Amino acid sequence: MTALLVEELYFRGYLLPRIPASQKWAPLINVVLFSLYQFFPPWQSITRILDLLPVVYVTSRKRSVYVSIFTHCLLNHFSMNQALAFVAA
Repeated sequence: MTALLVEELYFRGYLLPRIPASQKWAPLINVVLFSLYQFFPPWQSITRILDLLPVVYVTSRKRSVYVSIFTHCLLNHFSMNQALAFVAA
């Protein structure tokens, strides 16, 4: 949970408003940097970029990091439940 908050506060709260690009390109640049930071395999990076782009765009437009924190928590929750269901089966 702490890592999630630190990631979101850094990437969406600190870095996103400071990307020296137009408001149109800043969310895309932010998502690509986040994906590279996570060291996902290349095929997962493309999917994650496409999945996270709308969330980061809304976060940028609303100027609220709460949207991305909530979404990140929700996605981690679903991922954990799938992993536990797989292990229990």
